Amino acid sequence: MSLQDKVILITGGGQGIGRATAELAVARGARAVIADIRPDVEAVAAEIGAAGYLMDVTDQRSADAAVAAIMTRFGRIDALVNNAGTALAAPALELTAEQFGRVLQIDLVAVLRVSQLVARSMIETGGGAIVNVSSVAALIATFPEPTTGYAAAKAGVVQLARNLAAEWAQYGIRVNAISPGRVATQLLFDNTDEQQRELMVSQAPIRRFIAPGEVAESILFLASDAASAVTGHNLVADGGLSIV
Repeated sequence: MSLQDKVILITGGGQGIGRATAELAVARGARAVIADIRPDVEAVAAEIGAAGYLMDVTDQRSADAAVAAIMTRFGRIDALVNNAGTALAAPALELTAEQFGRVLQIDLVAVLRVSQLVARSMIETGGGAIVNVSSVAALIATFPEPTTGYAAAKAGVVQLARNLAAEWAQYGIRVNAISPGRVATQLLFDNTDEQQRELMVSQAPIRRFIAPGEVAESILFLASDAASAVTGHNLVADGGLSIV
């Protein structure tokens, strides 16, 4: 699975799955580009040998400026990983329209926004690959976790990948999604207690959390030429959670 010299843009690449993906991409010879809302994105990217650009995926001008700067510097974007997102735990009866709207803006609308920008550049340079990071919550009700808003947005991410794959195949652009299970990120640990984590581990057949690097392997497979015939697919990397 060669990624040598491929320009791979990863939104939300400053931490968690995004950072693991950037690190692995660099290790495999790619020119990784991290786009993140965090102000220290350039310093974070430099730590792993990547380039860093400030991008607020919910702001059209910010996204426009970042993608334009990346194209000016590198001349092309071979793969886009739509990883930027937010989590929201709120019971359905208490979920406000404002909260739901914000989750949709970050986790779904922004995926379309950045995909459109990058796809236009890919059309000019001969194609590419897009990978949308969804969640197992798009496939199953992760009760007792109150993830209604998040789950709805992530389900939309999967269907968006299918539709974009159908429309953009003519341009040589492949679009896929990946649905990870419970991944051992700081976000998960910050939002759960020990009892909740024990329950989560017990629910998946593999009886452990998934490492960010394991998800990164699957993401970069979909982004690579090894997946040249794969498009419109949702790769489930959940340790078997969705099958039990």
